[in-house]
Amino acid sequence: MGTSSIGKIFTEEQRKELADLNLKPGAILKFDCLIAKKEKRFVFAGIKYDGLSIGLVHINSEINERIFHSPKLKDEHYKILCADYTSLEWDSFVNCSQLIIRPKQDIYNILLKDPGCHLEHLSQEHFDEIKIKLCKSRVLSPSQKKEYGLFHNC
Repeated sequence: MGTSSIGKIFTEEQRKELADLNLKPGAILKFDCLIAKKEKRFVFAGIKYDGLSIGLVHINSEINERIFHSPKLKDEHYKILCADYTSLEWDSFVNCSQLIIRPKQDIYNILLKDPGCHLEHLSQEHFDEIKIKLCKSRVLSPSQKKEYGLFHNC
């Protein structure tokens, strides 16, 4: 993924300011997913207590019925409406059953290179609902929830 045209108009200092401003829990980010091997949207869900890594969750356009076949597994998702977010082209689902762990510096570097990877921030209401869903997840381990500050909302 190359630097977006908007990134080229900012100085390095301005890109650092934007990265510092935008790399916060609740951010909707778009970059290449190491698992899916394609560009995906993510929500920055939490930061590890040591500040070195962050937990992200995928935003998917639909719930994969082959993987999430039971009602309990489908309930591990939080629906967000495209009408609420300019960065979404359709109603989507935040997968709260898997926390994708990435070094904070890696995501920061992605934002430095391309400030357009930050799409927008979730509303506080939606972000709080996602944190509750993560906290109550039957799939995420208690240790992951604790490490990334996702236990306080249960």
